[in-house]
Amino acid sequence: MLALFYLTRLKNLRNSLRWGFTGHFCTILLLSCLNWPTIIWSAEYLYPVGYNPKQQLYYLLYQNNLDQLQLWSWDPTTKIAFPATLSSFKPAGFQFLPDFSGFSFIDHGLIRVKFYDRRLIKTIELYAPLVNLNSMVWQDSHNFCLCAQFRDNYGIFQVNIANRTPQVTTLLWSPDSDYLYPQIVDSQLFCIKKDSAQSTILSFELNSAPIDPNLTLAALKSSDGKLLFCSFHDQLRPNLKFLKFINASQGFFLTQVPARRPSVVSFDCHSLTLIEAKFLFSFDLPKAYFGDLGAPDIRLHESILPFLPRYTPEKIYFCTQNLKTDAPDLRVDLYSYDFTTTKISQLTQARVNQLFCGLLVLPDSQLCCGGSAIPIHLDDEWGLPKIELPFLT
Repeated sequence: MLALFYLTRLKNLRNSLRWGFTGHFCTILLLSCLNWPTIIWSAEYLYPVGYNPKQQLYYLLYQNNLDQLQLWSWDPTTKIAFPATLSSFKPAGFQFLPDFSGFSFIDHGLIRVKFYDRRLIKTIELYAPLVNLNSMVWQDSHNFCLCAQFRDNYGIFQVNIANRTPQVTTLLWSPDSDYLYPQIVDSQLFCIKKDSAQSTILSFELNSAPIDPNLTLAALKSSDGKLLFCSFHDQLRPNLKFLKFINASQGFFLTQVPARRPSVVSFDCHSLTLIEAKFLFSFDLPKAYFGDLGAPDIRLHESILPFLPRYTPEKIYFCTQNLKTDAPDLRVDLYSYDFTTTKISQLTQARVNQLFCGLLVLPDSQLCCGGSAIPIHLDDEWGLPKIELPFLT
């Protein structure tokens, strides 16, 4: 029955692709509020969200429109994609478990986990009054941390799913602060604490005991007695976002800055070490991909997630709209920032209104990405999607 269901869905997909991909249901959108001329948009997106080296399979998100999101597994040898979940799911925030025994995603505000050795997808029922779940990170195959809202503030909570009833432990929460963007490196938990006076990037030794949320930065010492990380006041304080650590002593974060042009959202990227935070570069993204500026709606369901920079010890890979004027063009290209030379290099050449995003950095340092106008054809034998993803060296 499941196979029949998938075949029915794939027939529907085949009918929807009758125009043949490169054509992506291009529609005309007039942004009269911005005084832009009539231009053609590509309203569908396909991009990779993960690579499983054990299976040698990629996982792709396909957005047909804002309300239809599908997760596919893709074989790079045959180029064929298969459904990884039922079409009733709307899988966002895809992540592999640390041992690659399965993957997780957030669907309609619920946490779902698919173990490869089990047939059904498991729904994690949190018996706690938490809403707006986000920033989920796995500690091991049975424990993860997430940011969620309790009452009026955001905190960080640890969830153990080893037993039938998940156990929820409050790690960080207080009525006058928000704790955001948890990161786990080895046994350390990193996060951003925001209150009315400052924003602070904190580090804690992660264990089963709750962490005292009233600890100040001065109380947090590393083993050699140095202070851990930084506090930010004034203009940077409310705008720290998307903390990311690649090891226990090297991190990165973004700050959202005043828009450099009316049609974009602007960010600065900073590096972070034990002793300082350092500005690296700026980038802009078209506001139309995140806000409802007209009809049809061309927002991405995952919002900014597919555009976030990817960090390695040598380079940062990021997306940006590199236009000198506020022109009616939504093209987004991929770039790299080299730590040694501080040089920024352009990696793709997008056409007018073409989008590149969803970058993966593979184990052999090869790059894979997606976006709009990704070629999709249909396999002659089964009518399955046959996809050509862009690869970069």
